[in-house]
Amino acid sequence: VLAFKDDLKLAAEAARHPFDMIEAAAGNLDKNLKIVGMELSQTKDAVFKDVFDPFHEAALERMQAVHGAIDEVKTKHLAVCKVFAEKPTKTSADHLCGIFADFLEEFEAAEAKNRRAKELEAKRERKRKAREEAGGPRSQELV
Repeated sequence: VLAFKDDLKLAAEAARHPFDMIEAAAGNLDKNLKIVGMELSQTKDAVFKDVFDPFHEAALERMQAVHGAIDEVKTKHLAVCKVFAEKPTKTSADHLCGIFADFLEEFEAAEAKNRRAKELEAKRERKRKAREEAGGPRSQELV
């Protein structure tokens, strides 16, 4: 029915994690991986090297994926800012996610309110029909 709910399901979680902190954490991981790489290249301990080489390679691959995801977020942030006429330098990705999360929450609350109103109306209609069928006082007034 409305697919945007699926698209925005992680907006609230994303709003709680400032993007600049994520970028900083990725930078720190890069630095630490470089240090591990230097240690591996300088060590003479074959066991250490055998154990940590595969770990280091896997970590480097994962960090490439992380940087790819960061670049994708930046690209999408710019596109969203363009669509909503926001300045990307003044509107952070986590702020936009917060706006979307609030919208989704309000939309779901409105849907629930509409659903309750329809249920109440259906209940009233069933009661009215039951009174008419039973020949109640209101049914004679309507005739």
